Amino acid sequence: AVTEITPESLAAYRRWLYHYRNERTGKPLKFCTQASYLSAVAHWLGWLAEQGWIDADPSTDLERPKGCRKGTGVDSRRCSGGRPDGRQDLATLRRNPMTTR
Repeated sequence: AVTEITPESLAAYRRWLYHYRNERTGKPLKFCTQASYLSAVAHWLGWLAEQGWIDADPSTDLERPKGCRKGTGVDSRRCSGGRPDGRQDLATLRRNPMTTR
């Protein structure tokens, strides 16, 4: 039942997503994908709370993966902010200074 979803179970789901590996390729989920899955669940829980199906939204304090923001000029295919090592390059920062973390 949805009333049994707790912040702890959502944190466990977040950890599971982080450690999940694709069965075919063995690769982990990109942070963008993890954030998308968690966002869908959080929006659904927020809607349930709005409609009165649950007393409170257990996802309000859920920490979500950071690293991919669409529409910021950052190469979202890499989800790293511009460079494979996770640091942004100077050209990216000059194009859109709002991409800093």
